[in-house]
Amino acid sequence: MKFQLNPINHGKITDLCGPANSILKQIEEELDIKILNRGPSFKINGEERNAEIAKDIEPSKKILKKSFTEWIDTIPFPLAVILREYLSLKEGDGHKFRVLLKFFEATVAFFNTIYFGAYRESKKDFEEIKNKLKNDKLNFKHLTFGIWVQTFAVFCKYTRTQLNEDRKTCERIFCDEDLILPTILSDKKLVNIFSEALRIRNQEEAHGSYIDLETAENMNNNLYEMVESFREIIGDLWTRNELVQLDTSEAYSENEYVHHFSSLMGSHTTFIKKSKKMEHGLFKNNLYLINSKPTKPIKLEKFLQISTPPKKLKNACYFYNKVNRQGKVHFISYHYSNTIEGNFPEQLLALIDELT
Repeated sequence: MKFQLNPINHGKITDLCGPANSILKQIEEELDIKILNRGPSFKINGEERNAEIAKDIEPSKKILKKSFTEWIDTIPFPLAVILREYLSLKEGDGHKFRVLLKFFEATVAFFNTIYFGAYRESKKDFEEIKNKLKNDKLNFKHLTFGIWVQTFAVFCKYTRTQLNEDRKTCERIFCDEDLILPTILSDKKLVNIFSEALRIRNQEEAHGSYIDLETAENMNNNLYEMVESFREIIGDLWTRNELVQLDTSEAYSENEYVHHFSSLMGSHTTFIKKSKKMEHGLFKNNLYLINSKPTKPIKLEKFLQISTPPKKLKNACYFYNKVNRQGKVHFISYHYSNTIEGNFPEQLLALIDELT
C-alpha cells in the first residue's frame, strides 16, 4: 500500500515519524508490518488488514496520554521533584511561575550534565567542544542560567552535525544504537524553549521581589504551555533511559557484574532499589543514565549530586553553582532551600579548570 501526505509539511512529518523513526517502529512492531518513507511518501508492506489499520493511525506517544501528575513520576528525580512542588502550590499563588523557571534552569543543567558525560567517551570530540566553550568565554567558575543555555546550544549544534556526518561515533558516545537520546536532546526546539525561559527570567518583572498577581498568572500560563511543549518534544525518552545512582556491585567474572542501584525516577524522595546484570563495571555513588537496551551506561559528570539534606527530606538534588572564594565547590538546590559543598571536589575542579 502506498500513500502521500498532502499538503507537504516537513515539521508534521517529523512529528509523525518520531525521533529516528521511533513512532513508525512502534507501529511496525504492534502490527507486524514494514513502513518505508521518503519525505511525504509512505509505503506499507504486510498483511492487508494491518496495513489498512496503520494507514488510519494518527501516531501519538503514550506518554502524552498521561495526566501532568502521572507524567511527573515518569521523569528523572532532579526535574520531577521541582514540578511536584509546583503542583503543591494553590491556584493563584504568585510564586508558581518562579517554580517553573527553576524547572527550566534545572533541566538545561541536567541535560548539559548528560552531554558532558557522553562526550567524555570521545577525546577528540570533547576537545573540540571544550575549544568552542572557551571561545565563547563562558565562566564555569560561576555558572548561571544563561551559561547553561549557551553551553546547551553548543552541544546541540555539535550533536546535530555528528548525527549527519558520523552516526557510528554518535551511537558509541551516547550508548544508543537507535540514536533516540542524541536526536531528542539536540532538537532546536529545546534550545528555543530554554532561551525563552531565560528571557522571561531576565525580564524586570521576573527578577523583582514583588509582582502583581495578574502579571504572575500570565507568566505562569506562558511557562506552563512551554512545559507542555517540552513534554511533546521529549516524548517517551524516559521510558528508554533511567537515571540511577550506584550503591554496590558484585563481579562474577571479568565482563559480568550485578549492580545494585537506586532508581532516581519520579518525585518521591525515597528511591526504589533495583539490581541489574551488566557487562560493564560501574563506580559506587556515581550517577548513570541506563538505556533499556543492554548497552554501556552513560556516566554523568559531577555537576549534579543527590544528597541527604538536614531534617525534612530523605533525598535532595543539588546542581553545581560556583567555586567560592575559598576554592570550594558550591552546589544549590532548586527545590530545597539550602546549599552544600559537593563531594568529589577534585574531579569537578579539574573539569572546571579544563573548561575555563
